[in-house]
Amino acid sequence: MSIYNIGDRVEILTGDNKGFVGVIATNSRGRDCPYGINLDDKANCSYGNGEAWAKKDYCDIASQSDIKLIDTLHDHGLKFKVGDEVRAIDESCGWGSVSKGDIGKIIRIDNRIIVDFPSQEDWECTEKDIELISKDDTKFRIGDQIKFLDKKSGDRIPDFYSDNDDIPKNKIQHGSTLLGDNYDTDFAFIVDRYNEYYIVEYKDDNNVYVQLGFKAEDLALVNRKDEGKDEYQKDNHSAESKLKTMLQTIPKTLKRVLSSDLRKQYKAGLINGDLELTEKGRIEMLDILSQQEVVKKGLTKYAEQLIKKDKKENN
Repeated sequence: MSIYNIGDRVEILTGDNKGFVGVIATNSRGRDCPYGINLDDKANCSYGNGEAWAKKDYCDIASQSDIKLIDTLHDHGLKFKVGDEVRAIDESCGWGSVSKGDIGKIIRIDNRIIVDFPSQEDWECTEKDIELISKDDTKFRIGDQIKFLDKKSGDRIPDFYSDNDDIPKNKIQHGSTLLGDNYDTDFAFIVDRYNEYYIVEYKDDNNVYVQLGFKAEDLALVNRKDEGKDEYQKDNHSAESKLKTMLQTIPKTLKRVLSSDLRKQYKAGLINGDLELTEKGRIEMLDILSQQEVVKKGLTKYAEQLIKKDKKENN
């Protein structure tokens, strides 16, 4: 069991780096290297058995007996900590599905910082690639149910921001600016963040989901993500939104050669030629999400059943 914590300031007692001081960045790197230390000065980055690990100002330590505690100021020397909300401003390991300005949460810190974003989990970066989001900048969270100030069903939404305002296109879904008939009961949801913009999803007067950017001053909280009585509804909505966004970002020239699963779903009428969920697919997906056992089988399994049924009827 570890006797040290992330953020503890320690001195190295063995190996070529004896006498070097740093802050523990991770204590969960496995049995061979349980500790990773951000050093105050560059070192040879070796530990007890003399094996070298050159990593700039970072060093792996094999055993807790190879270090001694100096102080327990767990935030000492660390610019970020696990749980911090941060904004992507640069990349050292590739952008992946993340865009500059995206906001996510730090889930792990070792020799790199690992951040979960709505568009990509386990994004690797360094300190220079992110900036801390202040508490004043996080009035709403992704997943929050919100409403537009002084708006009701049939009203036009307030001023919005889209890809014309440099928000990445994959975060935007255009549609009508009139709120749908169910807005007074369903309201809207925060589905993403980009710089100062909250990406809000609502149903328009054509019963179509729309995703646009809004500023905090135009929004009011209805239900916090981890509060309220409608957690099941919000979880389903979030899952549907993520799947829809994923399908919408696939280049059309590649869609028909991606997988047999998608072809089966298309043939069964669950998705259309653009790989967007049909109304039938949307209803079935929500039904799947509400049943734990069916979730394990997935939408593809249901598509196979539909195809098999159609073959019997046609024979």
